[in-house]
Amino acid sequence: MRREHKEVKALPSGYRQLEYIQTSYNLRQYIDTGLDPYMLETEIKFKECQNSIRTGNLQLVGGCWNASDNRYYIASHVSYNSAYEGYLCSITKTNNPIRLHEIDLSKTHVVIYNNDNNEVVCDGVVKWIIPDITVPALTNKIVLFGGREGSGMVRRSAWRIHYAKFRRKDLNELVGYFVPVLDSQGVPCMYDYVSRNTFYNHGTGTFLYA
Repeated sequence: MRREHKEVKALPSGYRQLEYIQTSYNLRQYIDTGLDPYMLETEIKFKECQNSIRTGNLQLVGGCWNASDNRYYIASHVSYNSAYEGYLCSITKTNNPIRLHEIDLSKTHVVIYNNDNNEVVCDGVVKWIIPDITVPALTNKIVLFGGREGSGMVRRSAWRIHYAKFRRKDLNELVGYFVPVLDSQGVPCMYDYVSRNTFYNHGTGTFLYA
């Protein structure tokens, strides 16, 4: 039976919840959640606002064990002719992503990634069964607005996040519920209802918000 974490949905004094925060595609901006990808289910509401006109995978959320092995991320794709297609993917011991071309990332979606049935579910519709990615993680943690491989950040885009929830499948426990906020000093950031901690931009500049 799925157990819901009874988090207290109260913000610190002086905080204000936002509809979303958004990155600028030409800046290195991200949130380090500190969460391990091991046995993790992600639920996230998001939209891609502008791609960075680069080739490769532009990560929205992700972490991996090393640069060429087990990866965990949601991304869009930019081709060599500067066009992009939305897809969700996991890579297990391969560098070939699974592309879901019918996902239009210029629209807002709610995606549940790696649920109890190892599925990717977009707006209530199952899109893909994920290969096993339950091997223990090493050092890289989940980040929002990007992906981490090896020792550094990789390709990024202009993403808008409305919320992100993370659940440990083996414990059936919510371990993160991140919402966009303005802190008491008016700085856009994310607040985690579970840990009751505030998470700030680890990159340059300031998040956009509404």
